Amino acid sequence: MAAQPGAGQRTSGTAVSLSRTELDQHIRTALAEHADLADALTLPGSDSLAVRGLNSHATVNLVVALEEDLDFEFPDDLFTRENFASIDAIAAVIGRLLAHA
Repeated sequence: MAAQPGAGQRTSGTAVSLSRTELDQHIRTALAEHADLADALTLPGSDSLAVRGLNSHATVNLVVALEEDLDFEFPDDLFTRENFASIDAIAAVIGRLLAHA
């Protein structure tokens, strides 16, 4: 998670090409398994994750899981409330990172 040269890029060079639906599913699964949001699999994408209980500790767990699962680095400067406000917001940020990696 530390900002390093090449932050946001894949670490092993593995090609990760996901549709938006596939990316949403990765995020939902990580939220359920690593951020303790049991209803993440059925939650509307625009619903507030803070209201659902996503806190800073759960956010770190989520990011670590997604970085490992999708083989990319989440730059520190993108750790904002807005970027983790909803599943849709997380997917938008990760989608941009993966597209530019």
